[in-house]
Amino acid sequence: EVDFWIIPIIQGFVQIEELVVNYSESSDDDKSSPETPPQESTCVDDIHPTFLVALISRRSRHRAGMRYKRRGVDKNGNVANYVETEQLIHVHNHTLSFIQTRGSVPVFWSQVGYRYNPRPRLDKSK
Repeated sequence: EVDFWIIPIIQGFVQIEELVVNYSESSDDDKSSPETPPQESTCVDDIHPTFLVALISRRSRHRAGMRYKRRGVDKNGNVANYVETEQLIHVHNHTLSFIQTRGSVPVFWSQVGYRYNPRPRLDKSK
């Protein structure tokens, strides 16, 4: 009955930007030449395509912690500091997606302190 009061939140980052790519087939020498007549600027979508780019990073709530304080994997398979980053690009009614994941090395290990670079300790046998 209290689900009404619980608000789901994501720990992460979201940014959405619209980018316009201005490119020309003429060389840099042609652009800087005084004899080159000025060209009218056209705003056609095929000449200056508009891209909508979104970057979304989501951090797992399982085994979250500081980088040197939380390491390895737990018995449920959750690695420490797991982050999933998705890049979305939308252009000409097409949407492309690329997902990258990162996290701690998925073995049972820990590291005591980080000041003097101690060697990692394996916590379980094979």
